[in-house]
Amino acid sequence: MLAVLTSQVTALINGWSWLPAGAWLRHVMHRSVERLPERDLPDGRLLFVAPHPDDEALAAGGLISERTRQGHPVFIVYVTMGDGFPLDTVLLTHTLPVRHADNQALGLARQQEALRASQLLGVPRAQVTFLGFPDRGLNALMSTHFDQPFTSRYTGVQQNPYLITG
Repeated sequence: MLAVLTSQVTALINGWSWLPAGAWLRHVMHRSVERLPERDLPDGRLLFVAPHPDDEALAAGGLISERTRQGHPVFIVYVTMGDGFPLDTVLLTHTLPVRHADNQALGLARQQEALRASQLLGVPRAQVTFLGFPDRGLNALMSTHFDQPFTSRYTGVQQNPYLITG
C-alpha cells in the first residue's frame, strides 16, 4: 500500500501521465492552460529575469528563440547561479562532503551552460547579465542582511564569485 501511495504522490509531483495521479494533474493543468487568454506580444525588446540558469530555457526558450529570429532584442538577467543545490554539486564533482569551492564550481558550470544556451537561443553575450546573488539567500538579504554583509552558506563568499568580462 505504501509503495502505491508513494508512486501516486511521485506521479502527482512529476506529472507522470502514465499513473492515475499524474494523468489527473496533466488533465487539470491542460484545462487551466486552455482557459488562459491568448495575447500577442508587442514588438520590441524582451527582458527575461531568470531566478537561476536554465529557467529561461525551460520557461520561455521557444519565445526567446522566436523573438530573436524576428530581430527583436532579448535580454536575460540571472538573479542567482543556482549554487545552493548540494545534490547537484555532488553529481558534478562526485565528492563528499560538499565544500564551498565545489558549490562555486557548480555555479561556474551553470554560468557557462547559461551562456551556451543563450547563444543557441540567439541572445548575444552583451545582453546576458549575471547578478550572482546567493542562491537560497535572497530572503536574508531582503530581511535581515539588507544593511550588512551576508555570507552564503553554500559558497562561503559575500560577493559575486562569477563575474566575467566580455
